[in-house]
Amino acid sequence: MAGRSPKPWFRASRGEWYVQIKGETHRLGADKAEADRQFHLLMAGEEPEPLPVDRDWMYVAEVVDEFKCFIKEENAETTLDWYLQYLEPFQQTHGMKRADKLTRDEVRDWVNKRWPTLPSRRAALRCIKSAFRKAANDGKFFSPIAAMKLPEETNRDHVVSKKDYEKLLAAITDENFKDLIRFIWMTGARAQEACIILDEFVELKEKRIVIPARLAKGKKRARVIYLPPEALKIVKARMGNGLIFQTRSGTAFTKDLVRQRFEKLEAAVHFRYCLTHFRHAFAHRSLTAGIDSLTVATLLGHSSTRMLERVYGHLMKAHDHLRKELAKAK
Repeated sequence: MAGRSPKPWFRASRGEWYVQIKGETHRLGADKAEADRQFHLLMAGEEPEPLPVDRDWMYVAEVVDEFKCFIKEENAETTLDWYLQYLEPFQQTHGMKRADKLTRDEVRDWVNKRWPTLPSRRAALRCIKSAFRKAANDGKFFSPIAAMKLPEETNRDHVVSKKDYEKLLAAITDENFKDLIRFIWMTGARAQEACIILDEFVELKEKRIVIPARLAKGKKRARVIYLPPEALKIVKARMGNGLIFQTRSGTAFTKDLVRQRFEKLEAAVHFRYCLTHFRHAFAHRSLTAGIDSLTVATLLGHSSTRMLERVYGHLMKAHDHLRKELAKAK
């Protein structure tokens, strides 16, 4: 028997209309006509604009809705999708709670039960914290969640050596996946960038790839990826199918698919990799080779060296390099 069609209801205690669609509760507002309009937009599959809030506190659902609109306006669609995988389950569970009353312990407990690994828990907490911090910065309300401390990121701090890299490649039988890893290792490209490169982005004469601003991280300027000889050779060989890096079946490499590949490889290499490890390895190799930080930051697609200093601290582990640099001070 078919389920009942969603129908708005009025919550007298809050003086507003609500509706539940596919398990998610939506606030429709106090005005009946506006509530009907919002309801029809939702049923049509359209995302209505967040309703204005005329009180000094917000529901969690309102915090998330406003943050989703902010991310959608300022970032690429892939960035929005990354946030949504964590924020939408959080909104479904806690959406009708007062955001200023939600505690850090409640958030951490929910995250720990929902997400099994430390990286996924850290990512979920980061998304939630970002949404609350945006609301706090806008002066909507104060919440300790906006200043919540994230667990230390340990896995991605692993420095991939040339020996580790070669061992991993030897364990991979899929040449498509192997080329994706090799490309990031040689260019320092972001994982999400490498997975969306089209033939039309490749400039063979200039030996580079130019991703349009509308698809690049931040959507403010084009992302240029320079190609060393081996990376150029890989790209040339893979041109002609539209998408440069694709699976054997001709589909794009997604975050979940890549994660599953590395999970299967863990038993062979005794470590759980992600594509970002090879971007970090590029930064580490470049810095230890003596390339100046501004050049490395530019090759990685950063607008300044600040991100390089904060994220790519692997140079601190290159003890031999540091000893050589110290000797120059004599």
